[in-house]
Amino acid sequence: MTKNCLYFLLIFSTVFLTTNCDNGTLPTNHEENERYAARLDAIGDSLISNLIINGKDRSIPGVIIGLHSPDKNFTYLKAFGKADVINSTSLFRDDKFRIGTLTETFISTIIFRFIEDGKIKLNDPVNKFIQVPHSGGLITIKHLLSHRSGLADFTDSVRYYQNEEPMKKFSTSELLNYAFNSYPLITPDKKTEYSHTNYLLLSLVAEQVSGETIGSLIDKRIIKALNLTNTEFQADAQLTGAYSKGYVWSDSLGLSDYTHNYDYSWLWGSANMTSNSFDLMSWTKSFVEGRLISANSLQEMQSFNLFKTKETLDVKYGKGMMGIGALLGFSGETYGYHTSVYYIPSRKITIFVFTNTANDNDNLVVDVARVVLPALRVN
Repeated sequence: MTKNCLYFLLIFSTVFLTTNCDNGTLPTNHEENERYAARLDAIGDSLISNLIINGKDRSIPGVIIGLHSPDKNFTYLKAFGKADVINSTSLFRDDKFRIGTLTETFISTIIFRFIEDGKIKLNDPVNKFIQVPHSGGLITIKHLLSHRSGLADFTDSVRYYQNEEPMKKFSTSELLNYAFNSYPLITPDKKTEYSHTNYLLLSLVAEQVSGETIGSLIDKRIIKALNLTNTEFQADAQLTGAYSKGYVWSDSLGLSDYTHNYDYSWLWGSANMTSNSFDLMSWTKSFVEGRLISANSLQEMQSFNLFKTKETLDVKYGKGMMGIGALLGFSGETYGYHTSVYYIPSRKITIFVFTNTANDNDNLVVDVARVVLPALRVN
């Protein structure tokens, strides 16, 4: 029996035990669920074969798709394609990967916990904790959480130095120097403009008010609390054991393996965590429902501003949470990895899409959700 099949049986036997109790749902419609599964299979298959864009084969090496709809008694989690193209290693659902900026969901949760403890206030200027030149007296914790600080992105400078020394280990002081070398791009609170610098600073604020490392805080207050056994905050985001490689496409080289091209200390505190599909589906439900924070904090986290418009999608950003219509969660990426996990509170539906190369996963998330909710609105 293959590894994928074994896990398939394990998870679906668990689902059978939990969803066939008297939980208020309708009886399972097996024929309908088979149609759902076939449609999701078709989405996954199409991504890893014959994806031709501008005459080039842009097929994605590996994809994981998840959909859990308790009112339909339907659970689906399946891996397609390869975790390692050169060695032809299949991608499995429990493989680890870098979650990129999904790290922000963990950091924002920690910050809101400190707000509830009275150690931080949303309207505190960042200069109360860390001296930020130029506009640090105007930038607040709220601005950092919502990507409305106007600060330049330190990763733009890091990428320049990576060309010379890709395996360089970066200290947080070096990353701050890169962040503050440029004047703020815009006035605070004028616009939602994504910058890794915001969550780098929030991680340092959390360390200052607690006297602990951000990794230790996330481990104790989130990972262990929710038993996310395959999730780690790592200074350099090293991947060990069974994991998916990450690939970057270029027209000149095609697919290139970027898994170990850099020392990932350059993403410290903003995008350097690792996890797998099982943990992230579990985490997203807890995150969107506010299991670890108060109702007031959750309401604040879900106070959204328009972030970007992508074709028919209006993507919103709150304070560590993203929204696409009724879908609440986050989309995170870094070199070679793109992960989107969303939850629909009114229906308790969880949607998961992972690709081991850059891809428009927000549209994919909507396609997956519409398998069980055809009329879902996203703008």
